[in-house]
Amino acid sequence: MEYEAFCKYLKKELPLNRKECFYTGTVLPELLFHKGLNNFYAFLRLIEGFPKTVGQATTGDNFIFYTEYNLKESAREQNIWPEKETPTGETPDLVIEILEPEKILVVVEGKMFAKVTEEELFTQMASQERAVIRILKKQCGFKDHWVFHLALLPRALGIERCGGHQVVYWDMFIENKEFNVQDSIFLRYLKYALENYDALVQRNTWGPPPAHVEGYLSGREVYENGKQGGSLWVGRRGGRNTFLRDVQTGKWERKSNYPISSSKPSKGIPGQWITSAEFARMVDTHAAS
Repeated sequence: MEYEAFCKYLKKELPLNRKECFYTGTVLPELLFHKGLNNFYAFLRLIEGFPKTVGQATTGDNFIFYTEYNLKESAREQNIWPEKETPTGETPDLVIEILEPEKILVVVEGKMFAKVTEEELFTQMASQERAVIRILKKQCGFKDHWVFHLALLPRALGIERCGGHQVVYWDMFIENKEFNVQDSIFLRYLKYALENYDALVQRNTWGPPPAHVEGYLSGREVYENGKQGGSLWVGRRGGRNTFLRDVQTGKWERKSNYPISSSKPSKGIPGQWITSAEFARMVDTHAAS
């Protein structure tokens, strides 16, 4: 199904699944293992400091892949360690154990539509470090330099680093040519989620938009308003940098739900709002020809 047809499908058939576990437990594994292991190893190569000795030729399928891994439940049910060793129910979205040629642990906390701050994310990952990673290192013998803990986020969330943790973006599956996922139906789900991120993250399924959002316009409508001397304010998580990325990649023409306001909102993230006139100038200056 082509992307445009998929967008129409979502508007008249099953609504988009907004559960975070759908993206980390269904979409992510399908993309990583689409047509074999190439995408999985492309993902591992993006991790800072990851050993070059690990690859399809040396590791193959000698790894264990867990989604929604709850150490407390797993250890208690199998009576492996005393309960005091697993004090909380922290559940990283993804845990990967590489078995050969090195014993390596990769722990990933993923977000999609959760509206978290960098501080909140860091607090959660620190809790995972205490309740999961530290215990696994002690009990299973993982060496510090072979343990990797990272966050997987939408680029539009605007978090570039989380303490000492690396951040990778869902957008990589669309932007990075190393990922061979173009014919995957789940890439359509991901692309739709990212292109409509502002509307999906700012309101719940049944509720109204935030009070400072008066409505939504397509990128083309915002552009025309700016060219005609309009005075709308248009919002985007990440502000000017994200607007510029939309323009440079052509996403602005496909995007149907930029939040707008007749006056500059006093609420929301500072710097995320620009005028429609500035938006139009950005398109005229930076849009791909």
